[in-house]
Amino acid sequence: MNRKEFMERLAKLLWNISESEREEALQYYNDYFDDAGIENESRVLEELGSPEQVAQKIKAASLDGDARSKMMEPLKNAEVLYLDDFLKTARGTAPTKADIELAFDIIGARYNTKALTLLSTELTVDELLSLDVALGGRIHEMCRKGAQYLSFAGEEKNWRLRQDTAEQIAI
Repeated sequence: MNRKEFMERLAKLLWNISESEREEALQYYNDYFDDAGIENESRVLEELGSPEQVAQKIKAASLDGDARSKMMEPLKNAEVLYLDDFLKTARGTAPTKADIELAFDIIGARYNTKALTLLSTELTVDELLSLDVALGGRIHEMCRKGAQYLSFAGEEKNWRLRQDTAEQIAI
C-alpha cells in the first residue's frame, strides 16, 4: 500500500463522521506524510498501521466521554428509535470497532430497557453476529417475538438504483 491508497481507504472509512472532522483528519495525515518526506513514506505507513486502525482512533477521539454521553442520551431514551442503514459502510469496507462499540452502546441501553427499536440494515443476522456476538445476540433476542426479517438481494431490489436506471433509460 502506498500513501495515495492509504489516504483513499482512510477517506472511505471516515465517511460517517462530520465533514469538518473528516477533512481535518485527512489534512492532518496528509501533512504528516508531507513532513516526513517522500523518502520516508514506507516508514510512515508502517508507523501508522492500517487505515482501519487509524480510522478507529479518529472516530474514538472525535467525541470525548461527556460529549458522547450527551449525544447518545436521546438515542438511548427515545420511546421509539428507528435506525436506518444500521452499520452501513462504504462499499467493500466493514464497520470499524468504533462503529460497533457505538452501535452496542445504543442497542445495549435499549435492550436493557426493552425499548422499541426498528432497524433497517443490509446485514443478515449471521453477519451481525459475526461482527459482534453480544450486539448481534441482543438484536436477535429483541426481535425474537414478532421479528420480521425481510431479505432482498441484488441491486435490482434497491429502489434508488432502480430509479437511477429508469432515469438513465429515459434520457
